[in-house]
Formats: sequence, C-alpha cells, structure tokens
Amino acid sequence: MAGERVVTEKNLEVENKPALINTSCYENGWLFKLKLTNPEELKELMSEEKYELFLKSDGHDKDV
Repeated sequence: MAGERVVTEKNLEVENKPALINTSCYENGWLFKLKLTNPEELKELMSEEKYELFLKSDGHDKDV
C-alpha cells in the first residue's frame, strides 16, 4: 500500500532556470523534497545503474 507523500519544499531556482535540471541535476537542479509516511517505498525505486540499463533496453520507447 502506498504511503502518503507531502511536498515539504520546492526549488524556486529551477522555476527561473529550468536548465539546472540538465546541468546540475544532483546539486542545484532538484525539483522538490518529500516527506514520506512509508520510507520502505524507496526500495522500489530504480538505482541510477538500473535506470541507465532501462534507457538502453528495447522496453524503453525513445520517442516518448
């Protein structure tokens, strides 16, 4: 069962400079911060390595 997620902060700098998402995704290009009621859900997220493999797989539609 999905837990509740509450946005606790949003990055106003990205609203003014959206290129930060591409140029500084791990430092200044974050979008928002969440408070989770069920942190176990984080285990279901892809790692960066798995995401890279997914992007290279046939299951990923590159035109979307």
